[in-house]
Amino acid sequence: MEKRSILIVEDEQIAAQDLKESLQSFGYHVSGIARSGEQAIGMTDAETPDLILMDLHLAGKLSGIEAAEQILARHAVPIIYVTAYSNPELVEQAKRTRPYGYIIKPYDERLIRTEIEIALYKFGLDQNFRQEYAKLEEWVGKRTGELAWANEALRKSEARLDLALRSAEMGVWNWDIITGKRYFDDQTCRLLGIDPATFSGAAEEFFSIIHPEDLEMVKEALNRTLEQDVLYEPVYRVVWPDGSIRFITARGTLEKNAAGRPVRINGLVWDTTDRKRAEDALVLASKKLSLLSSITRHDIRNQLMALHSYIQLSEEVVDNPAEMRKFIAKEDKVADAINRQLNFTKDYEDLGVKSAVWQDVSMLVRDAGALHAMGKTALEIDCPGLLVFADPLLEKVFYNLIDNALRYGGDTMTAIRITAGVKGEALHIVVEDNGNGISDEDKKRLFTKGFGKNTGLGLFLSREILSITGITIIENGVPGKGARFEITVPKGTYRFSA
Repeated sequence: MEKRSILIVEDEQIAAQDLKESLQSFGYHVSGIARSGEQAIGMTDAETPDLILMDLHLAGKLSGIEAAEQILARHAVPIIYVTAYSNPELVEQAKRTRPYGYIIKPYDERLIRTEIEIALYKFGLDQNFRQEYAKLEEWVGKRTGELAWANEALRKSEARLDLALRSAEMGVWNWDIITGKRYFDDQTCRLLGIDPATFSGAAEEFFSIIHPEDLEMVKEALNRTLEQDVLYEPVYRVVWPDGSIRFITARGTLEKNAAGRPVRINGLVWDTTDRKRAEDALVLASKKLSLLSSITRHDIRNQLMALHSYIQLSEEVVDNPAEMRKFIAKEDKVADAINRQLNFTKDYEDLGVKSAVWQDVSMLVRDAGALHAMGKTALEIDCPGLLVFADPLLEKVFYNLIDNALRYGGDTMTAIRITAGVKGEALHIVVEDNGNGISDEDKKRLFTKGFGKNTGLGLFLSREILSITGITIIENGVPGKGARFEITVPKGTYRFSA
């Protein structure tokens, strides 16, 4: 085994020689004896020993402590101070260099041998620690770089996901099964009508906003997901603080731990109120369309029967031109009625075919007015920014109301006015004129199928169009002072644009 090398730094020649002989007798190799700090630095630079025995007071300008500081700045080597001085101030100075021992002269040979062995052992441990620490530091640096890259990639991925969710107007939520708490992001809170600043995440608080008729269904869906690990996919209603009802669609999947136990349900929610309303409106509109079809067939069939009768009667008076002309006039009148019926059917052939949509009332009224010859009658519109969720044929309703006023308002009528205002939770749209008005007797049958001098279906179907999305219409004007139609739009089917 290679001998350990020791450098002796001692300015007293006899003491240095005695120490050298002792070390050699212990089996160490003495790499040299330096009498000054400067010499010790040079010898260490030339050949770094395994250990240095350093006296504190040396020949030359540098003390043992100052020499040790310069040596340790360039080399990793254990130093043991060997000195006759032990005052506290000197010891404190020596401690700055972190020595591996401090031996007071005179010393016992066995003591110095023990101190050297302990110092070499501790230095070896320190070196191993430094090497392992360097490896760990390198590994940490590498992993830090990898984590920084992964975190940046995750941040970008989350940003893309957040953009996609915001674009789709979806909210993110999860339910911690262990704690029972629910976490909702801001979008989920907005969709559910919850204040994120006060929401505690408790189950009772979440269940309290669900419509009572849907609560059991939601709980059953959660239990199925927990027990059977199936997709959580309820569609339920929530009641907002203002009392409005929104339809919510939820999706969620079960997350389990390493032991296979359920720990969390993670999912998304989005608002399907408009879609639900459109679906309901389509179902109702389909019924209305069937009604329109039956009305059209019935009325045209009656007209054709009348026409057939007049033709038969005409054949009986072919030799009587005067009677023949009467029947031909009647036949022509029936043909005109059939033609009007066919044109009317064309106008309403899309009833219920298309989904209900949000429509600008002011724009609809202007477009409907443009289709009439208004003459001296002014069309006044005062419902800025009003949007109504209704069948696309809503314009026909305003067309019919304007047409009705122009036909029956009389020569004194000078204005048709459309206004809107919210009363309670409903919106009221008023279409009124300053013409002749409608008699009390006619009011009773005003929306009855077949009542009227044209097709008898305009106001009847106007009411049907409105009812597709729950809108109602009545006439409450004063006879002789103008007609007044009041359209009531329920909460949730109207809004005002900014």
